[in-house]
Amino acid sequence: MNPVPLSTAAALAPARHWATDDLDPLRATLRARAGEVAEALLAPPTHRSRSELRWGRRGSLALAIAGPKAGLWHDHESGTGGDILDLIRRERRCGFAEAVQFARAFLGEPPPSRDGDKPPPPPALDDVAPSATLDLARRLWREAVPATGTLVEAYLAHRGLRLEPRMPLRFHPRAWRNAANGPPGAAMLALMTHPERNEPVGVHVTYLRPDGRGKADGASPKVMLGKRGVIRLSPDEEATLGLGIAEGIETSVCVMQRLGWRPVWAATCAGAVAGFPVLRGIEAITVFADADAAGMRAAEACARRWSEAGREATIWAPERGDWRDTACPEAA
Repeated sequence: MNPVPLSTAAALAPARHWATDDLDPLRATLRARAGEVAEALLAPPTHRSRSELRWGRRGSLALAIAGPKAGLWHDHESGTGGDILDLIRRERRCGFAEAVQFARAFLGEPPPSRDGDKPPPPPALDDVAPSATLDLARRLWREAVPATGTLVEAYLAHRGLRLEPRMPLRFHPRAWRNAANGPPGAAMLALMTHPERNEPVGVHVTYLRPDGRGKADGASPKVMLGKRGVIRLSPDEEATLGLGIAEGIETSVCVMQRLGWRPVWAATCAGAVAGFPVLRGIEAITVFADADAAGMRAAEACARRWSEAGREATIWAPERGDWRDTACPEAA
C-alpha cells in the first residue's frame, strides 16, 4: 500500500456544502462502521482484532474499531492519520466534498437538502412500467456516485479499457446483492434505457472485487434490476445513420476503443440482441456477435429483422469467444 499524502489545497478546502450539524450524525455513523468503510477502501486487513484492524505486511496502518478512538486511523510509515473522512480523501485522492459524497453513498444516506446549492441529479428512473426490482434500481442509481476515480476505472483498466466521460456508468461502494450470491459490495452500475425512446428503465449491476481487478467472487456477479434496456455507451447524437451493438458492456467498450468502431450500445445479453428493434433514422446495424451458438443465433435474428425492414445489417464475429477476448488478449 503506497500512501498518498493530501495536497495542501485539498487539506484547506472549505466544506461549503455541509454544515457542522449535517456532519455530526455522519461522522458518528462512520465511527460505528469504520471497519466496513476501510475494507471497501483498502481491501481486507492483514491483521484483525476486536479493537483494531491493520493493513500492510508490517501492519503499519492501524484503524481503531472499538473504544474511545474508534474510527481513527494512523499510518506509522507516513506519519499521517485522522478519521474515516480523512481516510476516504487519502485513498480516493479527492477533496472533502467528494469524501462526504462517497461516505453518504456507502452508508445509503441521501445528501442534505439545501435550496440554491443542489448538485444536478442523476437521470431518474421514473414513469416506467413497474417491476419487482424497479424501486431497488432507482435507489441504487440514486445512491451511486460518478465513476471517475473509483473502482469502475480500475476494473475497466484491468480489462484493458478506459472510462470515457459520457458513459452512463456510476459506482456504488456497497450495492445490494442477493444473499445467496454473496455479500453487498462495490459495484459498477450502468443505466439501461428504452432502445427506441431513450427513457431510463433499469440498472445493470456488475459486482467488483475490492481491488477492482475483476468481478466479485460468488454466484451471479451481474444482475439487471428494473426493466431490461440498452446501455448507451455512445450518446444518441452520435447514432445518426449507423449503429453497432454487442452483448456485454466490456465487449462494447472494447469494440469502441480497440476496434475504433462507433457508435456502440451494449444490449446486455443475447436475448436483447435477438429482439433489438429496428430504430427510426438508423439505416444500418452492425452486430458484434459473441462466437457461440446463442450469440450467433441472436445476431442472425437481429440482422434478419433489420434486413426485412429494408435496412443494411452486418454481423461481425471473432473466431471464438467475444471481441473483448480477441481485441484485448492481455486482459483476457
